[in-house]
Amino acid sequence: MKWKADIVCLQETKIEEWSQQLVGSLWGNRWASWADLQANGTRGGVIILWDRRLWKSINIQQGIYSVSVILESLQEQFRWCYTGVYGRHSNAARKDLWHELAAIKGIWDEHWVIGGDFNVCRYEHEKFNCLRRSRAMKSFFDIILELELLDLPLHGAQYTWSRGEEQLQASRIDRFLISSEWNDSFNVIKQVALPRVESDHKPLMLECGDWDSNSSYFKFENMWLLAEGFMDSIKEWWSSYQVVGSPDFILTQKLRNLKKDISCWNKEVFGKLETQKSKALNELTILEQSSEGRVQTQVEKAQMINLQSQIQQLAKIEEVS
Repeated sequence: MKWKADIVCLQETKIEEWSQQLVGSLWGNRWASWADLQANGTRGGVIILWDRRLWKSINIQQGIYSVSVILESLQEQFRWCYTGVYGRHSNAARKDLWHELAAIKGIWDEHWVIGGDFNVCRYEHEKFNCLRRSRAMKSFFDIILELELLDLPLHGAQYTWSRGEEQLQASRIDRFLISSEWNDSFNVIKQVALPRVESDHKPLMLECGDWDSNSSYFKFENMWLLAEGFMDSIKEWWSSYQVVGSPDFILTQKLRNLKKDISCWNKEVFGKLETQKSKALNELTILEQSSEGRVQTQVEKAQMINLQSQIQQLAKIEEVS
């Protein structure tokens, strides 16, 4: 396999029972483990395969239209859930799939990736010659927002499924959706359409780049509002971000970039308040001890007033934060 994936998910397998021999012939990886959703005769079927040298399964949940597995990395302190889906065409079955996904979110509070064939588009431009958003599209749009998932832009293609020579039919019905926690765990996340060989669907690859070792909790400090030029900097940073994708993806990525810029700005402008306060207190202590038992000079008095004022200001900032 050219792209050397360590996790693979296939939809519409049409296979009712998997064996180690069958999995080995499919992937060519003798360390493969799997979780599957059996096909109903020649319809449906989903299988998730992973390299057990890299990942350990913690739990598996099978639904009617999806299969989910919690995977734990054997190399990093990282645990997440992958859900493979194969959606049906009817609105009733689609509604059942949305309920399944909502149940998974309720059961497991993990970093989450959902991937597969949803058999529905989100926007009109994702379907060839489509001029109006259907009820199915609207319900797909709503469930993505309800589950607080990010809809990644697709690189390398406009559509993921197509057929027909004389009359083209094409749509983007396959995709990855990720949680904001997953998005924060990696430096570069990219959804790429790969060449189509036999199927009428293009394979999709989720590239994640390196682990984001600097990912940390972000808290907005009220003291920033007191800093001169802070709001102007916010406006300048926000307008400088050039992000392409769905509106919710654009908003999330711009907020992520803003978090990084504010954090850098905070270190430059404020530094560490506790360090500044300790330094001022030490200098004040030394000044008081050196002038104890005598009248302070004018220079020392000015230094004393300046240090006291600085400490009071830092204490006020701490109270505001």
